[in-house]
Amino acid sequence: MKVRVVIRFRHLGVTTIGGLAELSEAKIASLATPSHPQPPERVKALLVRAGLALNTKLSPAVKQGIEEAYQRRLDQERRWEGEAKRLALELEQLKQQLKFVYREWALGSSIPIENIGLCVRSLNPLIRAGIDSLQKLIQWSEAELAQLKNFSAVKSIPEIKSVLAEYGLTFKLP
Repeated sequence: MKVRVVIRFRHLGVTTIGGLAELSEAKIASLATPSHPQPPERVKALLVRAGLALNTKLSPAVKQGIEEAYQRRLDQERRWEGEAKRLALELEQLKQQLKFVYREWALGSSIPIENIGLCVRSLNPLIRAGIDSLQKLIQWSEAELAQLKNFSAVKSIPEIKSVLAEYGLTFKLP
């Protein structure tokens, strides 16, 4: 529902769906605006989804039941939000652990330079310089790589940095 309509309902003292059900169709129709000419239909649809109708006089027990159900729903949403935050934190921790394990694996194995996803323009100068594995690549600094023949420092260095970052690695410091 549009914010303007909700604000108008609040001015009428309606803060719950039970209060909305107690309104008459004429009262809701008075809330129509040129940009929202059909609030009664939208309200009716909302009430139908909740199992209610307009002009329904609700007993205090029913109103309380609706409020309790609403509170249970809010509590459930809060639990879900808390669970989502907990899972997001756990996922981030797992990513960090995986990055560490991946880095150790990359350092301990001889991954061929052809298999790390570099474009040919970046790959060929590395191969000509005898850099045939990821282990050998991280032994070079950016400045040393920039000196290679036919090596485009402007395009290749950022690409290689990106690939190394995926493995949790960096260039050798100068």
